[in-house]
Amino acid sequence: MTQHVPAGPVPVGQVVELNHELYPGVPTYPGQPALETEVIRTNDHDGFQLTRLHLNTHHGTHVDAPSHFVSGGRETLSDFTGARLVGRGVVLDVPAGPDEGVTAEQCAAALDAQGGQLPDNPIVLLHTGFQDRYGLDPEVHGTRHPFLTSDAAEWLVAQGTKIVGIDATSFERHGSEIPTTTPAHNLLLGAGVLLIEELAGLAKVTWPNPLVVVAPLPLRGADGAPCRVFAIEI
Repeated sequence: MTQHVPAGPVPVGQVVELNHELYPGVPTYPGQPALETEVIRTNDHDGFQLTRLHLNTHHGTHVDAPSHFVSGGRETLSDFTGARLVGRGVVLDVPAGPDEGVTAEQCAAALDAQGGQLPDNPIVLLHTGFQDRYGLDPEVHGTRHPFLTSDAAEWLVAQGTKIVGIDATSFERHGSEIPTTTPAHNLLLGAGVLLIEELAGLAKVTWPNPLVVVAPLPLRGADGAPCRVFAIEI
């Protein structure tokens, strides 16, 4: 007998957006060109407005695909679709200030504080608190952000993590030589883990195991893309 699902909305509680907006002058990693917009059609002249974007794949809150890094692998953003971008997550509180590394011990302690259980193939979002400095000091934002230590990257891979996000500018200590001293990208991207950098709003996720939806621009064959990220209570 065919069973019919009752019509009506899916019961959803809180929905928190975990990304920064994109705009001209958005903080960027040192050496990247600035994001620019150009209005090329106007309502007054053409009857509609059209804006050209000048941006790169790592502006603002964005994902890194394995092909972003020489040691990461061959998977491009095109390989991350459907279930690879959605899943149950956990927000780990791992406070870290400028130039401080997030360690495996911190990650494990933060998980224990929540009961010690991870969903299968979790999406792990690291809340360092550095998002509060976003846009305040370009030097601190670009060169003195927290980073992930090699043992933390190994711990995340061992948990079967499929996506890792952080509210800092990068997963690596600034100035690290690629690929010899960039363990987070080497290990995580090398294991096929998608990375999210420059998250926001993690303190607003106050319930366990949110449904996390990662929605990068669907750029064919890209090494990454700006994205929107949602944490949903469901």
